[in-house]
Amino acid sequence: MKVRDIIKTCEACPSQWDGHFEDGRMFYVRYRWGHLIIRVSPDLTDDVYEAVEGKEILSKQVGDSLNGFLDDDQFRREVLMFLDNFEEEKQTETGYGER
Repeated sequence: MKVRDIIKTCEACPSQWDGHFEDGRMFYVRYRWGHLIIRVSPDLTDDVYEAVEGKEILSKQVGDSLNGFLDDDQFRREVLMFLDNFEEEKQTETGYGER
């Protein structure tokens, strides 16, 4: 599934982004306390809160517990590469598998 658009909504503490996949579902990205999460809305929407409360597809510690800023290089490495390679078929019984 490919990313259609993405926008940074908060620079730091936490760093946040939201956007859409090509199929119209929204995703929400948050980096706080060194922890990166990505959530996806269940349906087509323009309401970011549906993504905020949606299915968690990535949960990963990438920094120390005092870190709330994800720089552009880390963002490309951790978020964009994951989203560009995210496939719905990778879902497991307990959630989405990591890549």
